[in-house]
Amino acid sequence: MTRLYGLLLCAAFVTGCATPQRTLTTTDFEHWSISRTVNSELGMITLFDPTNLAHHESDPADWFQYDFAFANDLETGRFAAAMTDRPGTHQVRITTGSLSFEEKLFAGPRATLRLRIINGRLLLAGGDAWPSQDNKATTYAHDPRWIHFENGDYEVIVTALDRLQGAQHDLVFQLLIVEDMLSVSYAPGIPYLVPGQPPGVAGLGAGGLHFHETCADVPKTAMWSPLTTPSLPMPGSVATLNLVANLQEQGQTVKVGSASAALPIVVARSTAPGSVGIYIEPDPWPSNAIAANGEVPVTTRMLCAVKINGVEPGIERFALQIEPLTNDHDPLPPSVKKKLTTSFERWVRLTSDPAWHYKSAQINRTRADRNILLGIMDYLPLNSKHAESLLIESNSILADRLIEHMTLDESALSQ
Repeated sequence: MTRLYGLLLCAAFVTGCATPQRTLTTTDFEHWSISRTVNSELGMITLFDPTNLAHHESDPADWFQYDFAFANDLETGRFAAAMTDRPGTHQVRITTGSLSFEEKLFAGPRATLRLRIINGRLLLAGGDAWPSQDNKATTYAHDPRWIHFENGDYEVIVTALDRLQGAQHDLVFQLLIVEDMLSVSYAPGIPYLVPGQPPGVAGLGAGGLHFHETCADVPKTAMWSPLTTPSLPMPGSVATLNLVANLQEQGQTVKVGSASAALPIVVARSTAPGSVGIYIEPDPWPSNAIAANGEVPVTTRMLCAVKINGVEPGIERFALQIEPLTNDHDPLPPSVKKKLTTSFERWVRLTSDPAWHYKSAQINRTRADRNILLGIMDYLPLNSKHAESLLIESNSILADRLIEHMTLDESALSQ
């Protein structure tokens, strides 16, 4: 969640005001109003129609953390949302009118958003209803959190209130109907609103891909678990692998007598000398994993790509002799990097991948050359043998080979 709370300086349309320390009685509202309790593990309050964000069903579950993913949604008014500084229960009021007299006295930072209602209702949720590859837009079709609204264009003003000073709500969403939402100056990101602090926005300037390779502590030998997937997980990423069940048993045994149950393991397609595998150290091991076909699923970080130099056969321990692939991670010339990212954008468009916009933007936001290369490899449909041959190359050669691969694939897709 660290990236989600990354803030930039507030813009002119994100404003704040003082919060006096006195309690007043509540006055009647002249406009339509409803108060709800919203539970949020993310410290986020959202108001939208999930079916109006169905185009994100192919995106990762955390797409709303990245401004390159939600920029068009903000511009076209597909959601209104705000971040707070805490998870848990929030008291939220939604109104079509102005703030009450008491709310004006307890008002803190605020922000303005666009919103277009097309289906006569909106879902008030705690950040759990974003459509993604893990969550269909229709999942919440009959959720009790729906609220009826008139269709139309709205200016949404979100204001944080200071409940420690006597306010009855944490946030107020004012939905003010306008002739055309294009007239509304909107916040450049998801507003981050905390009483007593200047207003800000979350998710702006979000970075791209990061592959955290750790090759300094790779031992000389490690146990082997066969690779059971067609593709090879990228070094530095986090993935779920099916490992040999008896390795889990060993990990659990080590855990009993040690503070760490990290076993040195190489996941590889082949144990032949010269082949490439991925070095991992799973810890902790899942205690409730159910073995199927002699394997258990384990989620862990892929620490480093390694070269297999030999085998140490044994009855109780079948070990591989390994060394890390520490090839020259030379910087790419700007012209090569530009050609690489342009080739990927053209290729991913041609594949008709429903998540092409997200993937293209993510690659363009990625800064480190090695991360760009590994990210493109991860998105290309490469079999494990092909990926192995690419990982042994330097950055410059790897870039040339990826550009060549995508160019050839483009020709086949265009026919």
